[in-house]
Amino acid sequence: MEAGITVTSVNPLYTEGELKRQFVNAEAECLITIPKLKDVADKIGSHLPGYKGTITVGEGGQWDLLDLSDPNRTFEPLSTSPNAHDMALLPYSSGTTGLPKGVQLTHSNCVANIQQIMHPKFLDLQPASDSHQDIAVGVIPFFHIYGCTALLCVTMKFGMHTITLPNFTPESYVKCLEKYKPTALFLVPTLMMFLAKHPSVKREHLSSVKAVMCGAAPATKALIDLFKEKAGKSDITVQQGYGMTESSPCTLITPYDMPESKIGSAGILVPNTEAKVVCMTTGKDLPPNNQGELYVRGPQVMSGYLKNDEATKEALDSDKWLHTGDVAYYDDEGYFFITNRTKELIKVKGNQGSAKKSNIDKIQSKTLHIILDAPWYAPNRTIHNDLNIPTVYKVAQTQFRCFHTNLESHSNPLINALSSYTKAEETVASGHVR
Repeated sequence: MEAGITVTSVNPLYTEGELKRQFVNAEAECLITIPKLKDVADKIGSHLPGYKGTITVGEGGQWDLLDLSDPNRTFEPLSTSPNAHDMALLPYSSGTTGLPKGVQLTHSNCVANIQQIMHPKFLDLQPASDSHQDIAVGVIPFFHIYGCTALLCVTMKFGMHTITLPNFTPESYVKCLEKYKPTALFLVPTLMMFLAKHPSVKREHLSSVKAVMCGAAPATKALIDLFKEKAGKSDITVQQGYGMTESSPCTLITPYDMPESKIGSAGILVPNTEAKVVCMTTGKDLPPNNQGELYVRGPQVMSGYLKNDEATKEALDSDKWLHTGDVAYYDDEGYFFITNRTKELIKVKGNQGSAKKSNIDKIQSKTLHIILDAPWYAPNRTIHNDLNIPTVYKVAQTQFRCFHTNLESHSNPLINALSSYTKAEETVASGHVR
């Protein structure tokens, strides 16, 4: 990024068609991967007009990252330096609906959001020094904006010793807690539930933890209380945040000294950020304690979607308000609460599928053989260009319980964790609600 290169990240579990679609759209010129995925990268590279080669983190690629990092190697000096408004990151997001779109995040967007997150109101952590260094553990993938900004960038900025795992298994995560004794954890609600409930996690495994950041979905007060009970420490700071890929991602964070009465809130605005709640029928701004669509505006909001003016105009209005697609309200103290979506969505393996009534196929009783006491069944349906699109079916509640006898014989995947999922101030001390 310092060299002016735009970075686009991708889920390594994507199909070849999904990878190709993103890299062609992004006009990727070089792929960086691990030896295990080198052949896939080279195959996709053959479809990219400007492709120059593959860098592997380990042996086997056209270039080896460790070899390129050799201090004895010489390279031509950079002819230009990146501008603050040049694109730095190009993550892909479905936004409120549709296929993934390239979210153009500039250097300015990314730096602004890192500084907003690091405000003392939100992070009660010390930068690394000769006598102190916090230790963080995270399995949040870096291709996700939460992992990229909150886990990767913020921990580096603080000089934290960051332990990452290539994937999650109970054994590897518990071993990591035992070995490194982290002071900070980056979680999602399902992982917090694992720590609170799994018998292999003991109280001593959490004895060093001082701070927890939980994102991607709301964690309930009951879950937070359960986690603190397991840790045997009521003074652990558990914070939550809200945002979108389109906002780098953070727009709301719960302050570390938030009163207990506000648990369940997504937090308050980060510095230099504006928000308003808009009536979905009249388009008028709403006062506190009234639900409507949440709009946000600030230096962390994207410049737009790559090569997609229509989607950009839907997400960003002429006054640069980002329409989040989330239904929310804020109270008299400026705490925001997310209550619903303007468009029904369901996530399948991190991908969003539309659950609008017009897109739901009602399944007749005779074809249901694998419903497991849940209202949604979502197999991945492969379409002509090899994209795995979640296809969502809604089944009448009264039809559930007679269908789960033949579950083991069916090969299609199930959704098994539905339940776990003012004009800007001159000061940077807080955001402002219009």
